[in-house]
Amino acid sequence: MKASDDDDDDEDEDEFVEVPEKEGYEPHIPDHLRKEYGLEPRAPPETPAGKTSTGAAPLSTRARLKGNEDELDPTCAAATLKLIRDKLPKLPPPHTSDSAATEAAAVEEPDSKRQKLEEERAKAPLMPFGLDLHYWGQDQPSAGKILKFTSEHRFWAPSEVEEEVENKEITEMLKTRYITFAGKFEPVKHKCRAPMPNGSLCERQDRIKCPFHGKIIPRDEAGIPLNAEDRAREEKMRFEKQATQPEWQDPEFMREVEAATGVDLGSSKNNEKGGKKKGKKKKYPNLTDLKQQANTSRSRLEKKVFNKGAMKRVVNAMNRVDQRKHEKFANQFNYALN
Repeated sequence: MKASDDDDDDEDEDEFVEVPEKEGYEPHIPDHLRKEYGLEPRAPPETPAGKTSTGAAPLSTRARLKGNEDELDPTCAAATLKLIRDKLPKLPPPHTSDSAATEAAAVEEPDSKRQKLEEERAKAPLMPFGLDLHYWGQDQPSAGKILKFTSEHRFWAPSEVEEEVENKEITEMLKTRYITFAGKFEPVKHKCRAPMPNGSLCERQDRIKCPFHGKIIPRDEAGIPLNAEDRAREEKMRFEKQATQPEWQDPEFMREVEAATGVDLGSSKNNEKGGKKKGKKKKYPNLTDLKQQANTSRSRLEKKVFNKGAMKRVVNAMNRVDQRKHEKFANQFNYALN
């Protein structure tokens, strides 16, 4: 047995091949030769001021030498980390150039821009916090889903029931908001002030246009337009109106002729066209008519709706509808009890 074991050991040793040592292999690369190997120069070790120890120096040099050996060994993890570190872009030290640039930009920013920003922030409307802002930028998987409760009846139920139904209106409510830009209400302070036939001025306070006198224009206390263009336009309209009406139909002229000749030329009829017609004189003008007060649109509708004949017709029509429904669904227990 011993002889066989010795033979196996000799065979194993024969399988190994002797490899000569690599010439110029240096596990530790000096600082002056790092540039030739394509390595960056090593930074000098930082030693804190006031704290120097003789015992810690050889330990740090040993650890540094061991780290360099690991980085040069391609089978070691330190070498892989060094390659990855070399491939990554070098970032500038924090709080150096960026902070200086931002501070310089903030100093150089003019006061006008700051004032403009403050004014815009003051004008910006303050919106109330709602569901659209609460779920802003989020996908809600359960939003808009309505759970339906299945019927517990034995057979009076549909065969297929969808437990969850998605409502699009509810999902849109979580993402949309209706904003109205109506503005503030400004009360109307101007009046129409157009001259009326009775000599007074129109007191209507429409915003842009009067329904009787057209577009509202600035006028003085006598009703005369302040702008020359408006005055010229009104004069032109007055002349055109007089041109359409013949002179002999002037009511004042006709009254004078009637007074001189004693013949009725119809001046009273012309006045009635423009003015109000005379109504029937009341027997007791100082008393209020109670029947006239009761004659309103509501009372007139009540007389028609609550008329006995109308009520009978409605009842007969409803009875006919009930009879048809009974004849159609009388064999179903769900409608028999209703």
